[in-house]
Amino acid sequence: RVPSSSNTNTSTCMDINNLAVKTAFDLLNRTEAGRSAIARYHKRGRGVCLEKDHSPLGNIGPLFVKGRLSIKDNGTCLVVSSMSLGPTPLKSLLFPGVQYCKLLSPARIMDYIMIDSLKSKSGCLNVGP
Repeated sequence: RVPSSSNTNTSTCMDINNLAVKTAFDLLNRTEAGRSAIARYHKRGRGVCLEKDHSPLGNIGPLFVKGRLSIKDNGTCLVVSSMSLGPTPLKSLLFPGVQYCKLLSPARIMDYIMIDSLKSKSGCLNVGP
């Protein structure tokens, strides 16, 4: 669960992606090999830049389902932006209080820390048509 400062949840998909990055570092810190990878990343690696969430055209569900998380490599960092839909108002008759996010996996960040961040440009961003 993403901590919120009040009773109204103001967390964004970007907040959850930030938690995924933190989780990746926490998991790597559990082993000697992981700690070595983090040290190498801090010395030579390129960062992860989380950008604001983006919404599908018209903020409609079918385009959200078809859409994806945006992952790009700008040569300086891995730029990540989640596709977000919602949150819908609590008084909404259709799915009140629902928010959807296309999220970053901690495993993808661990892979980036150990491999792609050390290269001048990421080799596999899993981008398709």
